[in-house]
Amino acid sequence: MANLLTNPTFLKNILFSNSPWLKDPKRLPEVKPFKREAFFRVKKQMGDPHKMAILIKGPRRVGKTEIQKQLIVDLIERDISPQKILYLSLDDAQIQAENPKDRWRIVNDLLNQWATLSGVNSFDEINTPSFCFLDEVQAVDNWAQLVKIREMRVCLLT
Repeated sequence: MANLLTNPTFLKNILFSNSPWLKDPKRLPEVKPFKREAFFRVKKQMGDPHKMAILIKGPRRVGKTEIQKQLIVDLIERDISPQKILYLSLDDAQIQAENPKDRWRIVNDLLNQWATLSGVNSFDEINTPSFCFLDEVQAVDNWAQLVKIREMRVCLLT
């Protein structure tokens, strides 16, 4: 099934289902109004120019995904272009339906497809501040290879 990954329509469908604001800037995630202290800690870290990658860890069902959705809404409300913000759940059913050996490549192809929506040829060419939220990173082997130091904020959630 990995041959589908060369199909930009297939990739865009996954991107738009995970990050609907890429297609329609008014389609923001629904979030709870209450913000936990961890939200403010991560928001502060995201403003630090020396913090290129942020890891949010904790037990299951404690609100890590909610925090990142609140951060996405906060960024868009602060006039960060929705095209510069990606949320991708690595346990997405379409990703998990693929052979485990192909999942890393799938995610890499998705990141490259997101980059083309921003007007560059690949994820590695992104050179403006952007925000990439990868949720459930443990669902893809070697996920750390997807994260490289660049002029972007990468928020990883486990």
